[in-house]
Amino acid sequence: MSFDPSKYAAKVLNTEGTRVDRDYIDLGESVVKITSMNGHTSQSGSDLVILEGEILAHVQGNHRVGQLVKHILPLSGVPSWRVDRSLAALKAIVSACIPAGVEVTSAMISNAISGGEQSALAGASIKIVGKQKSSKAGKEYTDFSYLRAAAIAAPAEYTAQWSTTASTDDNDAGDNSDVPF
Repeated sequence: MSFDPSKYAAKVLNTEGTRVDRDYIDLGESVVKITSMNGHTSQSGSDLVILEGEILAHVQGNHRVGQLVKHILPLSGVPSWRVDRSLAALKAIVSACIPAGVEVTSAMISNAISGGEQSALAGASIKIVGKQKSSKAGKEYTDFSYLRAAAIAAPAEYTAQWSTTASTDDNDAGDNSDVPF
């Protein structure tokens, strides 16, 4: 008896390849090159959008250049305040990836959150800022902001230009009114 590879070839072709393990985007300021963005329904029936990317530059946190990361935005199966935050995040992500002054349309959103590696946002870079905050009820959570990323000639050069001070975007005003916990 000898090993017959043709016995398994058809089975291998009909399976989905294993996904690359990725860490969640965490605290700090990261410039992320989007490699995939896809909406799908989870095994539990919840709709999600998963952004996958690669860290191009990072300040204040545990990520490193070249690290593969993911960011999950739930659109159903969670409290309505969380769905609202995910919808706002999706609009901010798309806005940060298109040229300044271009209005976001529903077609842009559809093209951005579908297609995986062929998503309209695949290849775009975005700055994601994760900050630890406290809700009105005193519970800790991570709040994310999505900003337009500057052009990057080389990650090391860009990282050296970055300030190590906290971001001063408009989302840092400390408004926790939409976080119910």
